[in-house]
Parts: sequence; structure tokens; C-alpha cells
Amino acid sequence: MDTKFKSGCWSYFEDRMLIAFNPEKNDLRPEIPIYGVKLDELTTSAKLLDLILQVQGKGRWSQNGKEAENNYGQWLCDDYQVGDFIQVLDMICRHYMGKNIQGVYSAWGKSFEIDWDKLASKQR
Repeated sequence: MDTKFKSGCWSYFEDRMLIAFNPEKNDLRPEIPIYGVKLDELTTSAKLLDLILQVQGKGRWSQNGKEAENNYGQWLCDDYQVGDFIQVLDMICRHYMGKNIQGVYSAWGKSFEIDWDKLASKQR
């Protein structure tokens, strides 16, 4: 189970079409991530935005622990983890579609439907 793309703690497992978060270094079971999302769950820009906001709200992921509070007393993940997720998805978009993430999900401010299963099957 090899990762095709990786940024920070995020990896893309092409055989499962899974973007996985696993912060453990030298993890003996990297195929079992703490959090993962299948590409077929990210078929529209609205679904992508929803997932980004979910990831941003995952407080247990912060390396700063409870010290990572904002003005509202919420415990949020560190910003770089959201950026690393976006970077992995950008690599996937470039691989399957030859466009960056913005060109795939919201070129010229328009929303698009993405059929990841169809795109992945063309690459195999």
C-alpha cells in the first residue's frame, strides 16, 4: 500500500483513492489513518469546502494541544495541516486532470462535479 502523494501528515493511497491523515512517525500500521477521506466524497466545491472546515475544526490534531485556542475558546488544528491537505489534493488534481485544485473545483467561480472513479480508472 504505497502512497502516491504526501505532504506533512497527509498521504494519498491511490489503490484505495483515500487521502489519509496520520501524524505518527514510524507508525507500524500506516494503512490505518486517524482520519481519512475518499476522493468520491469530494465531488463538488461545496463538499470540498465542508471537508476543509471539518479538518480545520479537529482540535485533537494540534501539536500545541489545548494551548491552540482561538478567541472563542475553541481548540483548532494547526493551519499548516489544512494547507498540507490542500497541497495533497492539488497534487491529485494535477495528476488526474492536469489542472490545479482551483481549476478543478471552481474555475472562474463556477462549481463543477468531479467523477474521481472515472478519472482514476483512466490512469490505471
